[in-house]
Amino acid sequence: MFDMTKVSVVYHYEYKYNNAGKKITQIEKSKILLPDKRVIRDTTTTTFIYGKNGKIEKEISVCTTEDNSKIKIYKYDSNDSLILRLTINPNGDTTVWQTSNEPLIDGKKEHFERYLFLSNSYFENNTSSRIRIYDTSYFKTEKIYINNLEIKDNGYNQRNQLVETQENEYLNGKTYREFDSIYINSFKILKWAKYYNYLKSETKPDFYTLDKRQDTIMKETNEFYDGKLALTIDVFNINNSKTIDKLFYENDKLIGIIDYKKEQGIKKYSSYTYYPNGDIKEENEYTEKIQ
Repeated sequence: MFDMTKVSVVYHYEYKYNNAGKKITQIEKSKILLPDKRVIRDTTTTTFIYGKNGKIEKEISVCTTEDNSKIKIYKYDSNDSLILRLTINPNGDTTVWQTSNEPLIDGKKEHFERYLFLSNSYFENNTSSRIRIYDTSYFKTEKIYINNLEIKDNGYNQRNQLVETQENEYLNGKTYREFDSIYINSFKILKWAKYYNYLKSETKPDFYTLDKRQDTIMKETNEFYDGKLALTIDVFNINNSKTIDKLFYENDKLIGIIDYKKEQGIKKYSSYTYYPNGDIKEENEYTEKIQ
């Protein structure tokens, strides 16, 4: 399935652990082979810092490509539930800001996300300048629970307007139907409906998704061997663009992916290997044309 002689992208990982077995350092070495045979190499060293509760409080990533360096900060409440995630770039800009309230408040859980990213105008007009131009993406979600089951997920834009909703229906404590809708000028419009099938597995159900025209736009089927997941096939057919992903598993670990992009006429191969403790050791990728 996987031809190692065609590999064009390699990610190799090495780790260090403390006496308690917690990961304190991760070294990621990447190698990208360009079509003109040039090789781009990069190394990212991430240091993990833990708090008294044993939970991670900070990740410091230093990359040979300076722009890819970053710091991640995590905050917890008095119950050790994660309530804040921050990502800070080398310029001191907070590019990712995520907060959530834990535990539930009045049966609701709110989650706020803000992303800062380089604008198109920066790439178009400022490629020779060190002045960075950012755009901001903002989103807030409100999850509503009844008897510890999430029955609705409301999404709001920067003006706190309701823009999308996901509604879940349960049978015997498991989601069997999900409806996703968007709001345009306060009108609720069904985006798609997803249906789950638990006949093969109680934890990894098959599902299919129908759009408002009752066309199947997404479908996932799973195959098992000796009670363990062996193969997942995802089919996406959205806006006349068809993609098929085959994910291969061994001992509950993802070991390979074949990604068929019909419209582009290519397929991408990815493989994964692991250390005995389960940490990822290496990722390999290459792309070829569909014959």
